[in-house]
Amino acid sequence: MLSNDTFLARIDSEIKEKKFYESMQHILTLIKRLAMRKKYDESLEILYKYSLIYLDEKEYILAGELMDEYTKLCETYNIPLNTNIVNQLVTVFQFPYSHITYSNTNNSGANNVDTNTASPKSTNENTNNIIDKNKLEEIMLLYVKYMNRAILYSKSVEEPNGNPILHRVLGVYYFHVNEYSKAQGNLIYSQDVELLLKVVNEWKAESDEDDGDFFYLRAVLMLLAVGDVCNAKCFLYLLDYNLEDHELPIPIQFGNVLSESCEIRNFELFKEACETYKDLIELDSEYPHLLNRIKEIYFKDNPDPFNSDNNFESTISNLLQSLI
Repeated sequence: MLSNDTFLARIDSEIKEKKFYESMQHILTLIKRLAMRKKYDESLEILYKYSLIYLDEKEYILAGELMDEYTKLCETYNIPLNTNIVNQLVTVFQFPYSHITYSNTNNSGANNVDTNTASPKSTNENTNNIIDKNKLEEIMLLYVKYMNRAILYSKSVEEPNGNPILHRVLGVYYFHVNEYSKAQGNLIYSQDVELLLKVVNEWKAESDEDDGDFFYLRAVLMLLAVGDVCNAKCFLYLLDYNLEDHELPIPIQFGNVLSESCEIRNFELFKEACETYKDLIELDSEYPHLLNRIKEIYFKDNPDPFNSDNNFESTISNLLQSLI
């Protein structure tokens, strides 16, 4: 049986000879051997090392496959996602889309690079490395897969929604390719409300909807629905509005009152807000579902609103029937 050093020497030789597929098969064989001996740290370092090498060789798919094995190894052997592991997951994930210039065919063929994530190398040294957006998304499929796997694995009592750093990096990628809904869906869990607001503002600017304030309301409801009242209020404070103004736009009024009711755990205020803004709630079928989740998180110990004397059910026209 070959020693580990001999195995690694063979892998390095194959990479120099551009035999990338063969080298990857030998990497996976070595990892299985090391894992059987419970050498998990060494296994992870080897997978990370060769992922970086493949990235430098522009073998993006192979690098993604190695990092998928990386996350599977963590899952299989219950390896905690410490800071070093999280940083390695993020480093490899960010590399392809921040080093490849892509042509957005929906924008007259213009090159789009996210200046917040792209390195100088991506805009200067790689000007000949231009692909279309669909190709970039195809490359990133495997990276998104392993990142989602890592997020699911990272869920814990302390972080029931998964690691916020991993959510943030996934949200940044979706923002980079103008997938605003997916970007928002991850950034809700990232604890980075400034970046979330940046995404919502750009999404709002590109939309033909007349009232962009509903974009803000949805973000506030989503934050409340994941139990993050602190960041819901921070998000509202970041808006260019005086929250004490009686002329505040109705969607912002609703979000502000709901946030207040959740912060002070005032169920009567929550019910009153739903009654007052029932016409607004009717505008989007997603709102009742979000309100149901908010009720379950902040007011689960309160009596059923539909059994109260104020006939809450009829007041909001069965919209919150899911609250039962």
